[in-house]
Amino acid sequence: MAFDRTKTLASAEKFVRAGKVPEAIAEYKKLFEDNSRDMGVLNKLGDLCVRVGKNQDAIRYFLRIAEFYAADGFFLKAIAMYKKVSKLDPANVDCLQKLAGLYHQQGLTIEAKAQYLAVADRHIKGGHFKKAIEVFASILEIEPDNMKIRLTYADLLVRAGSTPDAGAQFRVVAQDLARKGLFDEALKVAQKGAKIVSGDPDMMSLVLALTKEAEKNPGELLSTVVAMAKANGDNPRSLALLGEAYLAAGKSAEAEKVFQKLRHIEDAPPERLPGGVPADRRGRDDGRIPARLSQPPRRSDQARGRRRPGG
Repeated sequence: MAFDRTKTLASAEKFVRAGKVPEAIAEYKKLFEDNSRDMGVLNKLGDLCVRVGKNQDAIRYFLRIAEFYAADGFFLKAIAMYKKVSKLDPANVDCLQKLAGLYHQQGLTIEAKAQYLAVADRHIKGGHFKKAIEVFASILEIEPDNMKIRLTYADLLVRAGSTPDAGAQFRVVAQDLARKGLFDEALKVAQKGAKIVSGDPDMMSLVLALTKEAEKNPGELLSTVVAMAKANGDNPRSLALLGEAYLAAGKSAEAEKVFQKLRHIEDAPPERLPGGVPADRRGRDDGRIPARLSQPPRRSDQARGRRRPGG
């Protein structure tokens, strides 16, 4: 005997009106078994399960609907289903992740970011830092200029043991702050990065430049570079920075010792002349330190767009 969908649907609706939800559920199950592509029936079945407290059954039905719609390209309908699941089970990280991905795909960046942050928070609390890193990478796809997010991303990379990648992120943040004229803040970030990637020449160069831009006195600049140089041994770039810092502090004898050491290193920076004399002093015989090294750049000059001496 053929299955009568019209009769079964009428029976299911009659049970619903009478408040007989378990009986209605039984009828809707028959309807879905007859046509497993009828998402309307499955959605009704899920709603009825919620009414009688069978949330896990409802979640299973709603997830099946969401996956069906997503596979067929009905992304907004899939989003609606994942939202129903997240209300029933706010701790369902997989659901939140899929919801965030769909929001992102649809260009709903505010909603996507909120969901990604919720997912990342769950991963961090669970100690799953690598998973949290993947989520923050997705957020940065949405907001690449969000330096607060990038700093959190960098910190997570440190906790996951990816120090070179973390250093690169700290460098990006420091450079962004410097472009905005926030030199003190930029220096703090760069110094943090320098501690994480101890001895990294690029980070050392950045710290040196920012120390000057932040208008620190030559003594502070020198102490910063000396500490980094010790951590980096006889690295040529490290020694070159150290020599320049000595010059800026007016300690020509110490600078000359460093440049003499550089002369015997094959891969010494090309900007150093034979005999250890910095390129900035080419043709100078008066023994004076170049102005750009003896005086930190003035931020007021930069604001007016003027070129500094020696620049």
